[in-house]
Amino acid sequence: MTKTFTQDDILRLVYNETSAEETTLLKAAMAENDELRQFYEEAVQLQNECKQISYEPRPSVLDKIFSYSRNYNNSQVATTL
Repeated sequence: MTKTFTQDDILRLVYNETSAEETTLLKAAMAENDELRQFYEEAVQLQNECKQISYEPRPSVLDKIFSYSRNYNNSQVATTL
């Protein structure tokens, strides 16, 4: 019986969530199915691009957090005295 693979199966492969047997079957299926192979290549490319994204808050956000923190600490000291 031939297993039909979906894009969900390909995504599981991209994120290393497949068993060794599934990986072998998926790679064989991609060798025969250009659509699956193309989806796999695009998913890997997107995954690599996402890894390069740097997440950094705006300075104004950090200023607000630090200001809140300073005020919170001051109010805690005043309350305990």
